[in-house]
Amino acid sequence: MITTKHKHALLVVAIFGFAFLFRAAVVFHNPYPPSSDIGLHGSILNLILDEGTLPEWNPYHMGGEPLATPIGFHFFVSVLIMFTGMPIVLAEIVTAAFFSSFVVFPAYLVSKQLWKNSN
Repeated sequence: MITTKHKHALLVVAIFGFAFLFRAAVVFHNPYPPSSDIGLHGSILNLILDEGTLPEWNPYHMGGEPLATPIGFHFFVSVLIMFTGMPIVLAEIVTAAFFSSFVVFPAYLVSKQLWKNSN
């Protein structure tokens, strides 16, 4: 028999799955990348993949500039690309859809704490 705790976990996972599929459907519906930011992120990913290190300088953006962007997203996507071999744009979109959908879990925990649900 499925307990209430398992029902809650199953519901949260189902909401996460729906959120991911919805986000992916919205992004993949358009044949063009969602914004010009994808080019900047792609250049940082190229630097990581080509040099094998986390860069401090981005020569591709506006003739070169110090890299002040937090590197966590780029590091995660570059590891995903190295393991799967997927194209950079696809890896960026899938990662963005995953992380934007992942907010379901902390939202559940916060709402559970706010309403003092004992389950």
